[in-house]
Amino acid sequence: MSIIPPASKSIIPQALRKPRIISIPLARPRPSAKLDLRMLTYYQFQLDERQKPPGSQRGIANWLTGKAAGMWVGFGKAEGWRRRTYEYGERLMHSVDFEELALRSIDPSLGPSIKHPGGGSALWEKDEGKEKEPAETESSSIPFLYPPSLTSSAVALGHLRWHVEHRISRHRKGFYMWGLLTPITFPLKLIPIIPNLPFFFCVWRSWSHYNALKSSEYLETLLDNNQIVPQASQVLDEIYNEFSPLTSPSLLSPSITSPPSSDAESKSSPSLASVDPPSPGHRLALLVTPDAVPALLAKFELTEKAGADLYRAIEQARVRVESGKLDT
Repeated sequence: MSIIPPASKSIIPQALRKPRIISIPLARPRPSAKLDLRMLTYYQFQLDERQKPPGSQRGIANWLTGKAAGMWVGFGKAEGWRRRTYEYGERLMHSVDFEELALRSIDPSLGPSIKHPGGGSALWEKDEGKEKEPAETESSSIPFLYPPSLTSSAVALGHLRWHVEHRISRHRKGFYMWGLLTPITFPLKLIPIIPNLPFFFCVWRSWSHYNALKSSEYLETLLDNNQIVPQASQVLDEIYNEFSPLTSPSLLSPSITSPPSSDAESKSSPSLASVDPPSPGHRLALLVTPDAVPALLAKFELTEKAGADLYRAIEQARVRVESGKLDT
């Protein structure tokens, strides 16, 4: 059942349905003396310009993924050790960083690119002899929505770049590490009856890191070519004003709430070297609560799956705040 009332869909701007990235800050050090690129942020990526064409094939990797997903669903419907394995595996998957899950949702083959502004969809439409409308090919820029009361365009874009560079390093290491562990677990297949769950887990983690790595590299390319354009969102500000646990304006750094002083400043990203990481003594603060999720889904026409991802991200942010560590 859709959360958005039918009447409300007509008043949402059509631009919100185009490819976009939504920046949703979750937590940050408090107080913040300097602009902090380590603000914990959830990014809602919507870069697929069209749905995959019917009957499209994307190689053996996707076929294997589909087969594995079907097998996993079968475990969930079974009884005994299969059901217990499924429940334990679901807990493991729920503990995966929300940042990794968000990156995995990107399909670079269907998003905008430098050579093909229409994205992967433009390629398969060309093969089928279809022509895109002129308005669809005018611009390949991707709106990057952020709450201006919490950050500026320069800092928001700088944080996205820092986030992408950080995830590239993290997922490259994860891909190689789990890939090297996979052959070690293969001999366990010789044990009769019991499936080689460690082997499948290593394959799954390696595959997950690989997908997140490729998505991060894709985002880095878009950033390098200035295709991601920051746009202040008053809608996000209204949601934060209503649902943020921080109600006092004094909790927001003046340097963060002030707009950039010039166009040049707004287009530049702050240097990571000029930003101090949060010290252990800093108190950490949540910036949004789970109560904001229905409003985010309604205002931006997000899917129920996006809602589940948001709930997971906010819960992980709460745990990290309690542990005193924002980044993983």
